Amino acid sequence: MQKQTENFRNEIVESVRAAQARMPGGQLHLIYSPELSDPLALRSGKSLRDVAPLVPRRLPEEWKSDDYPRVVTLDCMRVAKYLFETEAGRDDPLFDASISQAYAEVVLNERASLTVVNDNPGSSESAVCGWVISRQSAAQFANRIQSHAYPLRVGANRVWIRWHNPVYLFALWPTLNSVQKRALLGDAVWITHDLQGTLRVLCADDEIPESSLHGIGFRADEMQWRRFDNAQTVAQLLRNWRAQCEEDAFSVPEDASERLMTHLLAACRLGLRGDNKAIYAMTLSRLSADAESVPEWRLLIEQTVRGENTLRDGLPTLPEKFWNR
Repeated sequence: MQKQTENFRNEIVESVRAAQARMPGGQLHLIYSPELSDPLALRSGKSLRDVAPLVPRRLPEEWKSDDYPRVVTLDCMRVAKYLFETEAGRDDPLFDASISQAYAEVVLNERASLTVVNDNPGSSESAVCGWVISRQSAAQFANRIQSHAYPLRVGANRVWIRWHNPVYLFALWPTLNSVQKRALLGDAVWITHDLQGTLRVLCADDEIPESSLHGIGFRADEMQWRRFDNAQTVAQLLRNWRAQCEEDAFSVPEDASERLMTHLLAACRLGLRGDNKAIYAMTLSRLSADAESVPEWRLLIEQTVRGENTLRDGLPTLPEKFWNR
């Protein structure tokens, strides 16, 4: 256990150190989402650190202003000068505390419970949403993120894209083009864990100058909106899949979340909804690609789309050749 904890910490520290080496003068920020649990006790009280909230246009009923997700600049020179050894951000005691909390959430799965402390399914189950190295201040980076958090969607009301929430960040990141990534992050490097606990280092394409982005708002295409719509379902199905695998002493595939997203989108195109959509995605994600071509499966889908059957009732009738793939 101690070795696992050390490896987890070292991977984060080395990733942060490498990003700082590429960006002299860059500041280290913590992306923190206290919501209703606040495990690092940062929600209330005056802070010696620079703190910038990610303010939603419409406050969820359960939230007070102290519950906002936020960008916190780590700097031991502001809070504990005597701890300074190598670099002010990494020497801030909150950096180590945030790593410990991330370990609890990512490895030990001690996340906020939607039914106990969280306010709604769109909120983050992770209090620690990563670390950002940027030349921008906390306020500037928070403003940057929020300026791209309410893109226009044709024929629909504007919704809050909670970029700080890994559920949405990693649902959309694979589809963002170079301009979108640059608009969202600027020169920043965002180091955070994806839904499967893999540490990811996210950054934009340096070849796109910042000056060329002035006046360009974030625009999501229809595919990105569909991924946004299915992000929470992917997260829930992944939790279910991981729980099943843990019981059977297996691990989920490295691309499990993307498999689920791909099959959820396919289910939507077929006209499946609700429970049928979720079962479709969960079933095919665990089988080989040619399972979709099995005639009995295709017939069951057609019957389900017409309302003559459900996948829950129809799955037990499928032949063994469908499952042995």
